[in-house]
Amino acid sequence: MEQQLDVLLLSAGYGEGHHQAARAIQENLQRIWPGCQITMMDYLEYIPDFIGQATVGLYKAMSKHSPWMYAGVYHLTSQIAGMWGWSHIEYSLGRRHLRHLIQTVYPKVIICTHPLPMAVLSTMRRQNEKVPPVFGVVTDYVLHGEWIQSDLDRYYVPTRRMQQQLSEHGIDSKRIIVSGIPVREAFSETIDTHAARAALNWPDVPTVLFLSSALGTLGGVVEACQELLLSREYFRLVVICGRDTTLAEKLRQLIAKDTFHPIEVLGYVHNIADYMRASDIIVTKAGGITLSEALSLQRTIVIYRPIPGQESGNSRWAAQRGAVVIAKTPETLCEQIETLLANDALRITLSTRAGHLAKPHAARRIASDACEAAGKINRMTRN
Repeated sequence: MEQQLDVLLLSAGYGEGHHQAARAIQENLQRIWPGCQITMMDYLEYIPDFIGQATVGLYKAMSKHSPWMYAGVYHLTSQIAGMWGWSHIEYSLGRRHLRHLIQTVYPKVIICTHPLPMAVLSTMRRQNEKVPPVFGVVTDYVLHGEWIQSDLDRYYVPTRRMQQQLSEHGIDSKRIIVSGIPVREAFSETIDTHAARAALNWPDVPTVLFLSSALGTLGGVVEACQELLLSREYFRLVVICGRDTTLAEKLRQLIAKDTFHPIEVLGYVHNIADYMRASDIIVTKAGGITLSEALSLQRTIVIYRPIPGQESGNSRWAAQRGAVVIAKTPETLCEQIETLLANDALRITLSTRAGHLAKPHAARRIASDACEAAGKINRMTRN
């Protein structure tokens, strides 16, 4: 053993959200435990490049161009998760590299924010391999079968309903913590919208923030913005395109055609929490992390065209609790934006309910528990 790592964070690059959850936990670990030795790894680095690149490419293509095909794959993999053949395939992907890493630096705690490394580590446990304590962090509000792994030391889930579902699959409820979905500390700071706009040097006018995903998978953005710019309701439109430069260029072409609505088009931004705080309405996808960030900031949220699968499940969960509205067409989106801008009481109701659902300190709880677990191991080692 060359050196001992304190915490190993394992994510996977199927969407940016899993990485963001890991970074939120890392941020809190560094705050709670100065000097903590942390490594964050994308599990896709452990599997053959052609498999990783092909599956990520397929994920992007289906979610953007064929959402119903994506939904079929999502539900199929949820059903077959845990079956011997599928588990064997998962276990074979990257097992050798992960085992070598554990044997080399033997982390005191492993935290997984994606189900693939959770499945591999759980299988290693069942085969009596030596594995440190493993924490699994669920990053959606609906339970996919891949998340159900019996051989973990602790689960962190967003809702009591999910805690109950995991218990029904034979997992001890004492090992399941209802923490919420981890978001960065910046999203726990709520300030007045007008003050937030002033901090960004924005004009103090009604503002709609349109968030495309970091991977550019939010379809229909151009059509939606074209419809919004036809509105007679005055507002400023800010669109964040992430890394989708093609989308950004198309939207910039709209700026010269509209003289009534101020519109700003941005690429990838690091201070997204500041932009969200400065906006009256956020139009977004329904990934678990993005939704949790908006809930934590107690914003008025419109979910646009949720992809069938976990996004539709996440949006349905929030809508049933009165915290968001859902728009499936550009026309409906425009109507809802106009209604919300004209009705302060409705916006306040939605944002208040969002605040009731929010758990902005989930990352802090997970990091604190990891520190405690590592401390116990330190004491056992010294004794």
